[in-house]
Amino acid sequence: MARFGKKRVIVVGGNAAGMTAASRLLRLDPEAEVTILERSAHISYSICGASYYLEGLIPRVEDLVAFTPETLWKERRIQARTEWEATELRLSRREVECRDRRTGLSERLPFDNLVLATGYHPLTGSVAGAEHPAVIKISQLEDVIRLKRFLEERRPRSAVIVGGGYIGLNSAEALRKRGLSVRVLERDEQIFRAVDPDIAALVEKECSGAGIEISCFAPASAIVFEGDHPAGVVAGGTSYPAELVVVDVGVAPSVDLASQAGLRIGASGAIAVSPRMETSQDGVYAAGNCAESIHWITRRAVTSALGTHAVKQGRVAGENIAGLRSEFPGVLQTSITRFFSLSVARTGLNEREARQFGFDFAAVSVTSPTRAGYFPPKEKVAVKLLCDRKTGKLLGAQMAGPSWSAKQIDVAAAAITAGLTLEQVAQMDLAYSPPHAPLWDPLQVAANAALRQLRR
Repeated sequence: MARFGKKRVIVVGGNAAGMTAASRLLRLDPEAEVTILERSAHISYSICGASYYLEGLIPRVEDLVAFTPETLWKERRIQARTEWEATELRLSRREVECRDRRTGLSERLPFDNLVLATGYHPLTGSVAGAEHPAVIKISQLEDVIRLKRFLEERRPRSAVIVGGGYIGLNSAEALRKRGLSVRVLERDEQIFRAVDPDIAALVEKECSGAGIEISCFAPASAIVFEGDHPAGVVAGGTSYPAELVVVDVGVAPSVDLASQAGLRIGASGAIAVSPRMETSQDGVYAAGNCAESIHWITRRAVTSALGTHAVKQGRVAGENIAGLRSEFPGVLQTSITRFFSLSVARTGLNEREARQFGFDFAAVSVTSPTRAGYFPPKEKVAVKLLCDRKTGKLLGAQMAGPSWSAKQIDVAAAAITAGLTLEQVAQMDLAYSPPHAPLWDPLQVAANAALRQLRR
């Protein structure tokens, strides 16, 4: 029973999911006592803004931080202990063993409810030397601060990015804008595997046009050092010189703490949770990058590293601890990012995923004006749709074009969520005016093209 009737809640992890869970709980139950344990030196920051800070678009690293422990306590009465690491969960005794990473001091904290928001950790694959402290892996704010300091103090002229995913390509852009020569090494046949090869080709063209060298089918095997600093990367038998190396070959949910405590780990590799975000132990919740999500279309458990999912799951966890009955419905993996002047977005399934889950699907790609044909500037957006041949329902969408146009991926996400068919998408009442859109919206141009393919 909670001490003096107040609910004692410990949150392990002080970023998107953990912060949202704590804040939502206290809004509903102001008497709750909430403690956040965060192993790093910072809480409540945006790692998504890291590349913009590195290139100088965001002037101060403090601009990426929403709360410090001091402001969090002052504004929300949440206690945050930074550089305190949860080392053991004693679930039968409702205790968390934690350790101050600065002093080595250990402490046991009792709880009535526990939220695990331990996030993810970067992978290094089979790249020898990738674990060296001089090799950058951008997953925490400290990594960003360290990289910015390195750029300012050592002024490197060349960089190699191992991995062509979100973080790798955004980092490549930031470094290129700082004047470095940059090469991206990608082990697969395309960069940015979140989208299909035809859309990824537009990303590669944009990055190459900005001076970034991209090598696909180039699996990095080792990082070469001179003293304590990187000197190059070996990939496919070729050595690429570099004064700076960033590794982005993927991430994995951080589940060691949960696994050691006997909590069930799902097939996806993340912590198994109910729709209420409750784990296999009553009163213990998990949210964010460490917790499983259900894919809206396949109904299979998946992992996600997206902040949009983390905050929604955190909110659901906080509401259930407070006594509401709230559920997280699932994800479509909807995302958007920008590479130089090209924005790229996706939702639902791409072709590789649709084949993996056995869908009989049709795919169509179109390029359409973003405004009335006579209205400047004359820009176009590429739209790709996937649909189920049997039901005619939309399965996935991808877009690449000017920054504002790709945000229309949200319309496609809404259509998939609602279970709309191509006919219904083609007849949606979408807005038109010459500065904003053509008479036929690009999404509907693609829907009509897909309908023609299905009717052949």
